[in-house]
Amino acid sequence: MPGAVARSVIRISGPESLAVVAELADLPAPPAKAGLFEGLICFAEGLKFASYVYIFPAPRSYTGQDLAEIHTYLPRPALELFLERIFQRIRQALPGEFTFRAWQNGRLDLTQAEAVAHIVSASNQAQLDAARKLFEGRLGRSVEHLEGQMTELLGLIEAGLDFSDQDIEFISQEQAGARIDAIIGSLTSLLETSVRCEYFIELPSVGLAGAPNAGKSSLLNALTAMQRSIVSDSCGTTRDVLRQILTLPYGDCVLFDCAGLGADDCGDMLESLARQAGQQALGSAEVVLLCVDISRADWTCESALLDIVGRDRLLAVAAKADLLGCDQITERIERLKSLFGLDFMPVSAKTGYGLAELKNAINTRLLQVGAPAGQADDALALNQRHRGKITDAVESLVQAGALITGGQNEVAAMFVRSAIRQLTQLQAEDLSEKVLEDIFSRFCIGK
Repeated sequence: MPGAVARSVIRISGPESLAVVAELADLPAPPAKAGLFEGLICFAEGLKFASYVYIFPAPRSYTGQDLAEIHTYLPRPALELFLERIFQRIRQALPGEFTFRAWQNGRLDLTQAEAVAHIVSASNQAQLDAARKLFEGRLGRSVEHLEGQMTELLGLIEAGLDFSDQDIEFISQEQAGARIDAIIGSLTSLLETSVRCEYFIELPSVGLAGAPNAGKSSLLNALTAMQRSIVSDSCGTTRDVLRQILTLPYGDCVLFDCAGLGADDCGDMLESLARQAGQQALGSAEVVLLCVDISRADWTCESALLDIVGRDRLLAVAAKADLLGCDQITERIERLKSLFGLDFMPVSAKTGYGLAELKNAINTRLLQVGAPAGQADDALALNQRHRGKITDAVESLVQAGALITGGQNEVAAMFVRSAIRQLTQLQAEDLSEKVLEDIFSRFCIGK
C-alpha cells in the first residue's frame, strides 16, 4: 500500500557482518559481544529512523558465523534506498543459504537443515510438530546409535577374518545374525512410525456415508459452517459428490457428501450413477463417517452399509440428536452399539450438540492415518530422501544376514559397510553437490 510503513528485518551473516551492520545502523563501533543495540538509519536528506540491532557473534549463532539483524520501521521508498546502500557492501543470500552455512559450520546436521524447510513450509499443526521433532535431532540421534552398533559389529566380523587361521572367535554366526536382525527391526520401526512429508501435500478426504435422509448434508453444512449441501426431507436430494474444506487442528481436509447408500434400487439411472460415484469416493477416503438417524427406531438399511465401506476407517455418528431427550439418546446409543458393534457419537447439526467432539475425533483419526503405527505423538517427518537411505540400509543388512548364515563373512562385511555408508549420508559430509543443491533449493530466501 502506498505510504505504508512496515517492520523490516535485515539479516546479515559472514566475517564482515558486524562491521557492515555498525556502519549501516550508525553504531559507534562494531559490537564485540552478543546483545541488543539501538541504532539509527540515516539518509542524506536528513531523515533518521530508529533501529534495533541484534548481534550474534560466531560461533554461537545460527550460521556459526558472525550474524546480525537490523529491525526497523521504514516507508517503502526509504526501505528501497536502504537496500540499495546495503547491496553496495554485501550480496543477497541465496535460498536456504543461512541454513546451508549452519550445516557447513556444524551447527546443524543435514536432517535438521531439511527440518527447517519443513517447518517454514508447514501448513498444519501435525506437519509442524513432526518437523520440529526432526529439527530437535531425533533422527540424527537414532541413526548415530544404530551406526555405532553396526560399526561395532563390522569390527568383530573383520577381526574374525584377520584371525581366521587361529582358533579365536570374536562373534559367533548366531550372535552376528541376531545383531543384524535387531538393527533391521529398529530401522524398520523408524520407517513405520514416521510421518511421510509427502502425505501432507494433498489434503486427506473424509466422507459422509449413510442411508438417504440420514442427516449427512446437514452435518456437512454444520461442520464446515457453510450451506454447501442442499437439505431436504425428500430422499435422493444429493446426487453429486459435494466437497467442502473442513479446518481442524490437524490442518485442512476435504469433507464430502454423496448420495445415500443402502436403499433399494428404484430403477432411476441418475440415482444409480450417483450411488456408484459415492461408493467410489468413499473407497478412497482416509476416514468415513457412518451417519445414522438416531430418531428412527429401525436401522436395518444402515447395517448393510458396513459391507460397502468396511470398519477400519469408520467413525460412527448418530445424527439428529436434537429430536430426542437425554434418556432416549442414551437408550438408542446402546442399541446402536449392540447392532453395529461400534461406539456412536450423538450429534445435532441443528443445535451444534456434539460437533466439537466429532471434529476432535476426525482430527485424531487423521493423525493416526498420517503415522500408520498410531505413534502420532512421537512421529518424525521423513522425506523421500530419508526413507530411501534407510530402506537401502535395511536391504544391505538383509543381504549381510543371509551371507553370515551362509558363512560368507567377508562379503557380509562389505554389505554392513554399505549400510553404514547409507545411514551416514542422511546427515553427511560426502553428498554430491547436485544433491545438496536440490535440498537447499527448496528453501525460501532468508532461511
